[in-house]
Amino acid sequence: MADESKYQLRLIDRTVATLHCLASERSGLGSTELAAVVGISKGTAHRLLCSLADHRLVQQDPLTKRYRLGLGLFELGNQVLVHLQPVEVAKPFLERLVEETGETANMAVMDDGMALYVAKVECSFSIRIGSMVGIRQPCHCTGLGKVLLAYHADGTALVVREQELPRKTRRTITDAGRLRQELAVVTERGYALDDEEFEDGLRCIAAPVTDHTGAMIAAVSVSGPTARITDDVLDEYTGRVVSVARDISSALGSLT
Repeated sequence: MADESKYQLRLIDRTVATLHCLASERSGLGSTELAAVVGISKGTAHRLLCSLADHRLVQQDPLTKRYRLGLGLFELGNQVLVHLQPVEVAKPFLERLVEETGETANMAVMDDGMALYVAKVECSFSIRIGSMVGIRQPCHCTGLGKVLLAYHADGTALVVREQELPRKTRRTITDAGRLRQELAVVTERGYALDDEEFEDGLRCIAAPVTDHTGAMIAAVSVSGPTARITDDVLDEYTGRVVSVARDISSALGSLT
């Protein structure tokens, strides 16, 4: 029985590894290539891919015979977002934020030390921010991420550890001590600012969303180019982001 359980766990690990490999290869992978990457036999890779294809989790290109992620995963992913109640509640408020500022609004949650984007409402400008729902961004250099770190119970611990804080621009905070100071400022004033720390020419203002227990569960932001989010409108936009975050929190039952 123990051997059977170990076999099932290995199978799950190989399945997850397969999906991650396919996610990183836009052109897809053949069974031989996949076997080499995952470290399994070609026969095992072929059987695994066929089984995943039966469930529409992967699909095979009829011409190249290479496998890519299937629409079944897209459907499952959408269901995850549907069951995240804060996303449903937040959508109209994010739309309001876009109307008030003219810039793109986002919502993110903490996922394994990264900011995972779970909702986005685009602005109407042709020049806009390239974030997408489902992507993860580093916390130390993004407005959303700073909020998630600052208000998370173990947020400070995530950056106190001896981990690298990769530099994205000349403004990126790469020192853990300085980042801890920045997070203290975030909690004191109630919002975070990414001032060209993740990408040159980009500004982002973010604030925390809390649930009925008062715990931070997400962060919302407005982001856009520095040419539009200038010093002249920064205070106004900050107030609007904080207001929307509070309204979402209230809709989720927060009393704070």
